Amino acid sequence: MDYNLNLENSNIKKIIINETINKKNNNKKIIQEKVKEKKMRVETKTWGLNDTDLNHETQLNILNSILNKNSEKNKYNSIFISHIKNKISSYKQQDILKKRLNEQSFINFDEVLKLLNSSNMKCHYCSEEMYILYERVRELKQWSLDRVNNNIGHNFGNLVIACLECNLKRRRTNKDAFMFTKNLVITREGL
Repeated sequence: MDYNLNLENSNIKKIIINETINKKNNNKKIIQEKVKEKKMRVETKTWGLNDTDLNHETQLNILNSILNKNSEKNKYNSIFISHIKNKISSYKQQDILKKRLNEQSFINFDEVLKLLNSSNMKCHYCSEEMYILYERVRELKQWSLDRVNNNIGHNFGNLVIACLECNLKRRRTNKDAFMFTKNLVITREGL
């Protein structure tokens, strides 16, 4: 069986499976196409944002205006604030469920803003741009709080800003060891 992954369009994944029918006709192949569209977040339609509004530079500017408590309110500030508070609430529920919540040192909204700003909304591990607002469900470049010590909750001093992809890949690996593998460059000579 031969698998071929084709990513022609950023919204559509196409998997072509080549399979032989029987031993007599080894040359005949059946091509099955499975087209799977990436799921879009339902709430993004209500935001009324365009591609420019969702780019990294624009989101960084909005983050800075919120951090500086800029009196100029725009339609994005409330969306940003509610999204960040929502995610913090999810982290709190996760800590409660795992019995790791420490009310005194649990991260708060202002601390998250400072972490996002100090990282320039770039992942601690891979240095890729991250997004606060995104269109796709399970967007790999969405921001997340990665716990340095996974035995402790989402407490200030135990967190780094990371993209969802690196956060999920790191699992329980040592933070520094994982960062080393992300920055490792392998070059081949003589081939």
